[in-house]
Amino acid sequence: MNEDNETYSSDSEISLLELFNIALKRRILLFSIIFCFSLIGIIVSFVTPNVYTSHALLAPAIQDNSLASKLGGMSSLAGFAGIDIGGESSSLSEEAMERIESFDFFSEHFVKNIKLENLMAVTRWDQETDTLIYDKGLYDPIAEKWVREVSFPKNVIPSHQEAYIYYLDILELSEDKNNNFVSISISHYSPIIAKKWLDMVIHKINETMRDIEKKNAEDSINFLNESTQFSNVQSVQYAISSLLEMQMQKYMLASVEKDYVYRVISKPLISEEPSSPNRLLICILGFLFGVIISGLIVIIIYLKKNI
Repeated sequence: MNEDNETYSSDSEISLLELFNIALKRRILLFSIIFCFSLIGIIVSFVTPNVYTSHALLAPAIQDNSLASKLGGMSSLAGFAGIDIGGESSSLSEEAMERIESFDFFSEHFVKNIKLENLMAVTRWDQETDTLIYDKGLYDPIAEKWVREVSFPKNVIPSHQEAYIYYLDILELSEDKNNNFVSISISHYSPIIAKKWLDMVIHKINETMRDIEKKNAEDSINFLNESTQFSNVQSVQYAISSLLEMQMQKYMLASVEKDYVYRVISKPLISEEPSSPNRLLICILGFLFGVIISGLIVIIIYLKKNI
C-alpha cells in the first residue's frame, strides 16, 4: 500500500514537472495568448458604451381607511353594488407596480410620450455635445425615418409589442416587503433621458390611478344616488348614505391629491457616473480567460506526448 502511494506521488510530481517544462518551453506562445486576451478585454471595456441609470425611491401614499373599517359590516351591500370599500387586503401600490410593467401602461402612457428611436435605435451618447448616436442601419437621424430591413411579421417602423420588450429591459421595479417602499429605475445611454423617462413613469402612474379611482367613485356615487329612490327602509337608507359619504371622500381625495399612489422619497437624478459597463471586471475576465486557454493548451500538449 505504501509503495502504491509513493508511486502515485512520484507520478504526480513527474506530471506536474512535465507540465511546468512544457509551459516553460512554450512560454512565448502562452504569454502571447494571455496578452492577446488581455488586450481584447481592454479594447472591449473601452469600446462598450456607458449606460446610465436613474433611480427613485417611492413610498405608498397613505389612504384613509378609517371609514372603510367602520363600514366593514356593510361589505355585502357594497359588494352587491360593485363598490370596493377598501381594506388591508387591497393595495394600490401592488396594483400600480403591475400596471407600470403592463403592456397597456407602456402603449397608452409611455411610448406615446417618447421618441421610439430613442428607445430602440440608440447606440451611445456623446457627452460633450449631448447628442444621441443612432444605429444608421436601423434609423436615419438626418431623414428622421426608420430604415431597418426586417421580415414579416415585423414592420420597418417597430410595433408597440416589439418596443415593449426594450421597455422591460431598461425598467427595474422592486418592493421592500419590510416597509413597502418601492424602488424604481430606468437605464439609458443618456442620463438625461433616463431621468426624464423615470419622472414621466412616476407622474403617469399617479395620474392614471387617480383617474381610475375618480371614475370608479363617480360611478358608485351615481349608482348610490339612484338606489335611494327604490328603498324606503331606514336601515338601507342609512347604509346607502354611509357608502355615499365614503365614495365622496374617495372622489375628493383623488381630485386633489397629486401623489395619489406614490410619494417620492428620493427623486430621480441625472446620474454623473455610468452604471455599466464594469471596465475593470471586463479586463480581469479577459486576462483570466487567457490564462485558462494557456493552461488548456499545456494540458493538451502533455496528453499528446503521453498517449
